[in-house]
Amino acid sequence: MATALLIVGYLLAAPPLFVFGRMWRRRWWLAYLAAVSGAFCVAAGWLLHGSLPVAAINAVWAVGFGITFPLFAGRHKRWWVVVSSGLVATLAVGALGYAALRSRFRKTMVSKASTRQAVSDFRRSHGANRLVARRRTPQPGVYEYAATGHYKVTVPGLGEDRRVMPKTVPAVLVSKGDCWELTVRYFKQHHWTVRYCRDPKMGLRLVWLKNTNEIFGLKSDSRSICEPDVILRPGDKPGRQWPQRCRPKDPNPFFGDAKGTAVARYVGAVHMTVGGRKVVAHHLRRSVKITGMLASVVEQNLWYTESGMMVRFHVTAKGSGVARFVADYGLTLMDLSPKR
Repeated sequence: MATALLIVGYLLAAPPLFVFGRMWRRRWWLAYLAAVSGAFCVAAGWLLHGSLPVAAINAVWAVGFGITFPLFAGRHKRWWVVVSSGLVATLAVGALGYAALRSRFRKTMVSKASTRQAVSDFRRSHGANRLVARRRTPQPGVYEYAATGHYKVTVPGLGEDRRVMPKTVPAVLVSKGDCWELTVRYFKQHHWTVRYCRDPKMGLRLVWLKNTNEIFGLKSDSRSICEPDVILRPGDKPGRQWPQRCRPKDPNPFFGDAKGTAVARYVGAVHMTVGGRKVVAHHLRRSVKITGMLASVVEQNLWYTESGMMVRFHVTAKGSGVARFVADYGLTLMDLSPKR
């Protein structure tokens, strides 16, 4: 596309300037349009190639030529020539500005995260045999989740980025004493990490959540916390609920200092089969409202084993503000035994 614009631009701009001398007197407006259009095509071509200085030089020349030339070549013509020339140049500058915006914030092409790569990363960074989880904590290693659903982000002026979940996604779990971190790799460009811990009374705490994502060329890496952070307690009765206050631990530079409130509710214990093994899973439901530059309403349903392993997760969300966000996807653990 960029090379084609350069070729067309030079073919339009060069001949009127150096070849068709008489055209300036007889059909000057044709040569004028060709030269200005060609200059803007050249500017757009260099912009897409990533050479902003050359693109700016051609754009400035096109604007200057477009406004001043009719004042001389068309001095015996009608006044509307000058006015229309200015309008054409203004519209062209606006089009170039929009092209620069789209060139800078292109739709991010995502790719599937590999379980093999996740295992390799786990071995290289943490070792295959050195990490041993403490009693009643999940085993470290690489797990796989069956994934369904999608999420979509729409930004005014930039368009829509809709991502359908792959059939399976890897998750890396690393133990650190009585705590562990679970990183779900939705895509190579989107990771979601949660740090869990057990308090002295063996309650399950969700310490923080970190979201690493790239959308329209913008990379964000932010953590959020909700307090109180204990999400499951021994002897919980179905129906117990409690409020939480959420805030960013690392504010997202793109969405500002977003804050939120949540209501967590313990639904109850259910029997599930994971990889051929029957387990008891505790069902937690959280409703979150976030305010800020990107206001959103999120509902999460999570299921945890007695050891605190997340065996199922489903989220629905809607957001508005600087962008519109819609999500409806879920994860189901495929096996309780991790790969190492």
